Amino acid sequence: MSEKRNNEIKSIAKMAKKRLKNGFWENVSENVQKQVTIAEEEGENVSGVIKYYKEKVTRVIVGENEEIESLYLRVKYILDTFGDVSDILGRLCDKEYMQTLSFSQKQRYLFELAKKYRICRERYEKEKKYSALSSSAEQSIHIVAQ
Repeated sequence: MSEKRNNEIKSIAKMAKKRLKNGFWENVSENVQKQVTIAEEEGENVSGVIKYYKEKVTRVIVGENEEIESLYLRVKYILDTFGDVSDILGRLCDKEYMQTLSFSQKQRYLFELAKKYRICRERYEKEKKYSALSSSAEQSIHIVAQ
């Protein structure tokens, strides 16, 4: 077990070293400074821009749960295509899986789905808000992280 843990630590260290060598942090810092300047000029909340980039960089480094990322992409597609719809949970839920659940399990499933949707919706709104500020900066963050 400790050998597996050591390999994980070595892998994480290698990725961190690669980010340092590729100038990831300098690039992030430069992009955040640019976006903060733009936000100040446009009267946007600077702390919101910083928080947004902190979350974005964390997702890039740590990685996002595939299930959450998949749900986010579905939420993004629905909101971009159809706008705010009243049956969002119905569109997001797995109907076949729902048929196998009891009434109380369905409720639990829908509450969990609603919670995840709320998180995805907040991320969507932040990305939409800061997309004008950060479109080029985000691309460079992803390129350098890889």
